[in-house]
Amino acid sequence: MINLLINTSLFKKLLSEWHPTKNDHLNPEDITYGSYEYIWWECSEGHVWGSTPSDRLKVEDELCPKCMKKKQQLDKLNNVNKIEAKSLRDIDPGLSKQWNFKRNADVTPDNEMIDEENWNVRWWICGRGLLEIDFMIKLCVRTVQIRKFAKTTH
Repeated sequence: MINLLINTSLFKKLLSEWHPTKNDHLNPEDITYGSYEYIWWECSEGHVWGSTPSDRLKVEDELCPKCMKKKQQLDKLNNVNKIEAKSLRDIDPGLSKQWNFKRNADVTPDNEMIDEENWNVRWWICGRGLLEIDFMIKLCVRTVQIRKFAKTTH
């Protein structure tokens, strides 16, 4: 039987979060690595939650659910996971060929920076050069919509 204490360095944090009173019927030495026994945990911030050891070990980040949510909110506020802006031509050279240079004035596929917050309205020419299309959606959706529209109109 492989128990949690065999590799104390690996499970040190996990064992430190073992709730001292809510697991009165259990002993950490009796819980196996892949156990589905419901265990109560308490993080260093005092948050209490229940989970199995196997589920705890599957999670990439070792934070409790409340601390994880708080970290994600802070990361979002600090733009930790924000996608780096790139030009439209760098992201999709094929789509940049549908750019309407005349109607987009000073903006080009080289200086139109695309990131997750780009909601700019831009003019497009159908891939076959027959129609002008106005889109107000993000690049990932814009790419799909333009290609679908161009296929259905010809």
